[in-house]
Amino acid sequence: MIEFENVKTDKNHIIDVLDLYSDALIIAVQPSCNIDKKIGSYRVALIYKEHRKTYEDTITNITSANRCALYGIIAAAKHITRPIDVVLFVTCSYGIKRGLAGKGPNRDLVLMLMSILYNKGCKKVTEILAPGAGYWLLG
Repeated sequence: MIEFENVKTDKNHIIDVLDLYSDALIIAVQPSCNIDKKIGSYRVALIYKEHRKTYEDTITNITSANRCALYGIIAAAKHITRPIDVVLFVTCSYGIKRGLAGKGPNRDLVLMLMSILYNKGCKKVTEILAPGAGYWLLG
């Protein structure tokens, strides 16, 4: 079972929060979606200490910005190569807590994400709600 924690902060305290999780892998995502056309894209970064990898992709048949962001987080999680604590820097709640309880419209993606992390040996996921953090971390 993966331990899940939800933390709230603001963009003025991002550095303080980063210091608390200096040994964790940070995943930051920036979604961009046109719901009317059901197309979206994401830019996601995996950050570990001074190392950074960035990925981008376009998704079709997308129904919400939250789902677009979760697809980006899932794509990033697939690149994890060893067991590590994971910190998700998010600009709004993507429904992870509700999804873990089997509720909400994104529960399928949340369970997929947690399955990937579990299979990678990850033990803890911390979702840090910090408006503006994803953009700041993605540079």
